[in-house]
Amino acid sequence: MNKIDLSENAKILIRLPNWVGDVVMATPSILALLREKPQIEIHFALRKHLSPLIENFPNLKKIYPLEGKKISSNLHFLKEARKEKYDAFIVFAKGFRDGAIAKFSRSRVSVGFSVNQRKLLFTHPIEMTKELWNSHHTIQFATLLSPFGIELKDEKTFLPIVENEKNNALKILKENGLKEGNFIVFHIGASKFPRAFHSERFGKAAKEIEDKSGKEIVLIGTSDETQYSEDFIKACPNAKNLVGKISLKNLKNFLSLASLFVGNDSGPMHIAGSVGVPIVAVFGPGSPLKTAPFLKESKLRVIYKGFPCSPCRQSFFKDCKPSEYGKPPCLEAISFKEVVSAVFDLI
Repeated sequence: MNKIDLSENAKILIRLPNWVGDVVMATPSILALLREKPQIEIHFALRKHLSPLIENFPNLKKIYPLEGKKISSNLHFLKEARKEKYDAFIVFAKGFRDGAIAKFSRSRVSVGFSVNQRKLLFTHPIEMTKELWNSHHTIQFATLLSPFGIELKDEKTFLPIVENEKNNALKILKENGLKEGNFIVFHIGASKFPRAFHSERFGKAAKEIEDKSGKEIVLIGTSDETQYSEDFIKACPNAKNLVGKISLKNLKNFLSLASLFVGNDSGPMHIAGSVGVPIVAVFGPGSPLKTAPFLKESKLRVIYKGFPCSPCRQSFFKDCKPSEYGKPPCLEAISFKEVVSAVFDLI
């Protein structure tokens, strides 16, 4: 495979992944690209609801907000991309459609993983070996830079914090009687209910942490995650319940003001890591070897039982029997005391 030589002022189109955590885990690769080519112009394409994550990213000139699988949205994206005639098109997303758009985008070169029958769609396909598939997503994504002769050095996950946006987060603190650096954030939701640790156990942990540390407890989540909050608040009634009250745009700014983040393997966990907040992460069906926050060990504690079936296919519950509480054994085996211990190991 021939090395790709980029001019100093090259124009690059980057199709980001489709999930919050994956977008965050792709950012070290983009920073590495900017380290080697600091004058390039970057255009991002990603799902519309994820756009607030990457606004104000360095060298960003344009965002294509995509509306999922809508044919009209994807055709419009392709039409606009063809006009630009990009010097390079880097595809982090792994869908066939994304590869097809790269193929017909009129970009000089294109790079993407050769999964889902996409090998012939890129000028520089990257083979997804078993070793690469089992590696941490941040390392996996970085292989997309190999045709450019670029590797990760000390890059970490990163989301930009803008001063006026941080003021919005400070306003939320003031409205809820919170002080910067004196509250611990709990996010207890997950993309699927069986992936989420017990809300009640999280709540018990929060109550004990609150009593012993003197720090405020804040519960966050999307409006779709209100189902998780009731048992948590029963166990920790003094917690500030901000579920459904903080937008994705404000979340990174809000989390940057916290002293600690506690939560499941989820998008908000990665957002917290991107702004440097210490994290206690609970893993069950997923594997931290692939998706743990990309943080220094001094800032991270992972609670994970390492069952031989993990990471599983997460087609609940065909491969394991649920507990009486509807949870897989890998999460059922974790106690709230383990969460408490991990928190006090960091604060």
